[in-house]
Amino acid sequence: MWACSLILVYLITHGIVSSDFVVDYYKLSLIPEFTGMFLELLIILVVFNKWQERVENQNKIDKERILRKYIIFTINKLKEFESIPTTFSFYGENHKENHKENHTVLNNLRDEVKKLSEDDVYKKVKDVFIGHCKVDIDAITALLPVAADLSKEHFKVWSRVVFYVKTLSIDNENNKETKKNIVKLIGYIKEFDDASFKNKIYDGAK
Repeated sequence: MWACSLILVYLITHGIVSSDFVVDYYKLSLIPEFTGMFLELLIILVVFNKWQERVENQNKIDKERILRKYIIFTINKLKEFESIPTTFSFYGENHKENHKENHTVLNNLRDEVKKLSEDDVYKKVKDVFIGHCKVDIDAITALLPVAADLSKEHFKVWSRVVFYVKTLSIDNENNKETKKNIVKLIGYIKEFDDASFKNKIYDGAK
């Protein structure tokens, strides 16, 4: 097609064909052909963009799942508290149904922690939970770039999760802020769930 156009331009500039012939040819042949080519290209671009959006969104869902798994590992280490049910998983599947349940369980956990004394909270977390924070803090910190790829909300929330996991990893029996730090961490875990729901980055999102 482009080769024909170049040949036609050459013929016009060298006076081999008349301008009337060119105008008629342009109207009857080139305009319909260019229009068809444009529409085909437009359709291809639309399909490609949709495919690219789906691939990018699936990549984000896969990354969100990685972060969520680390949150699940962390929550599971708080099962010394009675408000954490044995069946609670915090997974993102069926998120519309699970979103409310996730928040209910986390709110109950937050309220239970608040009601206990500082010493009682420390006794429940000093072995398993604090030990988990010590082991996983480097991995959780390394996931900051992953959170940044999801959304501004995810990055902000994950930064705070890193901060409080790191704070809690410093085992100090005389630390009188363990209870407050756990409550704060629970709050940011809820915000992570909210960020995924808001940005539609979870399994089954449409």
